[in-house]
Amino acid sequence: MRLNRHRLRRQWPTLAAIGVAVQPFPAFRSDPDGAYNAHDVLYASFLVRGRCAHDIGDQRFAERAGSLAVVQWDVPHRIDTGDRPAEVWNIYLDPLHHAVPALPADLRGALARLIPLNAGFANRRNRLLACTMADPRAVAELLGRMWDEQQSERPGRHAMLEAMLRELLVLVARQLLATGVRGPADADPAMESACAWLAERLPDDIGAGDLAAAVGLSRFHCSRRFLAYTGRTPMAYLMDLRLQEAALRLRGGDEPAVEVAVACGFKDLGHFTRRFKAAFGQPPARYRASARTDGPDRT
Repeated sequence: MRLNRHRLRRQWPTLAAIGVAVQPFPAFRSDPDGAYNAHDVLYASFLVRGRCAHDIGDQRFAERAGSLAVVQWDVPHRIDTGDRPAEVWNIYLDPLHHAVPALPADLRGALARLIPLNAGFANRRNRLLACTMADPRAVAELLGRMWDEQQSERPGRHAMLEAMLRELLVLVARQLLATGVRGPADADPAMESACAWLAERLPDDIGAGDLAAAVGLSRFHCSRRFLAYTGRTPMAYLMDLRLQEAALRLRGGDEPAVEVAVACGFKDLGHFTRRFKAAFGQPPARYRASARTDGPDRT
């Protein structure tokens, strides 16, 4: 497999400055040699017109107009357009270094199912996730305005880009509430049920045996099948969910850290702080403060 590694933070000034950049491909045709690409940021492709397939590892995802597909950091992938070009927008996000614009509480959870907050939460199940936007042309028009602003030297362009990114994320989160997230084409219904069961029980004291009973499998077979499907053990997957939910609560609310810890299934603040710092590189209080700072001066 030939792999092209793209270091996009060096290439796009707005990505380095505020954590977002977009790039249009009005008539994209895939490389006939089948090279894969990997990015140092979170990558999304939005298919405005045409059809294509998205290859990632041993999986292939069929895409059609309106599809917004999100690929994790440094995951090799490629788009195959066949013999006809497609109209595609690339969207680059860097939530590891720049907090995404805050959304209302009723939208944050939906968006987090598509756009992860931390590269450490990557697993086989979420290497590529997608949703289908109801009005592709409206989204393309918004991305076009973002591109114009991004390429300009107008005063306040960073502030305008952030405002338009927030608008885009609201549209995506609304769509996710209506239709949910599309995962692997070869989805395992039992394991999807297992993932959903865990996601609904973040505060609960549960173990692998409880999950196995819930999906009607032996503990051994459930754990082995879950690991093959997600690349994570059930309890490691649950920990990722708990930490991501904690990060969302810290970014978007004023709950004391101890209340966030309890709500997300941690028995004490010390354990929560240690696990959170290991995942995000800073303790909960500092993470909350850094997510709310304005960052560098906007131009």
